[in-house]
Amino acid sequence: MSTKPELSSIPWAASKDRARKPQLPWQEQTNTQAEKQVAKPGTVAMPRSRVPAELAVKRAHLQAGRDAEQLAAQYLAEHGLSLLEKNFRARVGEIDLILLHQDTIVFVEVRFRSGQTHGSAAESVSAFKQRRINRCARLWWAKKGQLTRCNARFDVVTVEPQGVTGWIQSAWVLDFG
Repeated sequence: MSTKPELSSIPWAASKDRARKPQLPWQEQTNTQAEKQVAKPGTVAMPRSRVPAELAVKRAHLQAGRDAEQLAAQYLAEHGLSLLEKNFRARVGEIDLILLHQDTIVFVEVRFRSGQTHGSAAESVSAFKQRRINRCARLWWAKKGQLTRCNARFDVVTVEPQGVTGWIQSAWVLDFG
């Protein structure tokens, strides 16, 4: 005979008998990890955090993007452009490089491609991406109070593992007037 009263009609009572949800794969601990967490006398064992492989790949991808932006900034500096700002971020988007060329503000989108499987780097700047950069450029223009310089252009610099492969000047236009 069961000593437990019948509580199946109460919705919250049945939930206590359910098994716990399984942990995500990177949260599970193997026996070797549990053995490594043996606390020294007088201390508390703290679990070691494991970084998923996806995060390591993402970090490498972001580092490749930062390296490409640095390479593009050097390339443009060699061609007479002065760097004003890097990675201007706003809620509406991000501009990789903002440079000055004579009396023209140049907003640069840097595109890195390690292969041609998804098209070229220049082809990857879609109309949606252009609109985001346009909105961000207008915001930068307003925040900086750029009233004297009225010329602006949008360039695309393409980078591959061997270096800068292209510089498309005036890739698209936006009237700030």
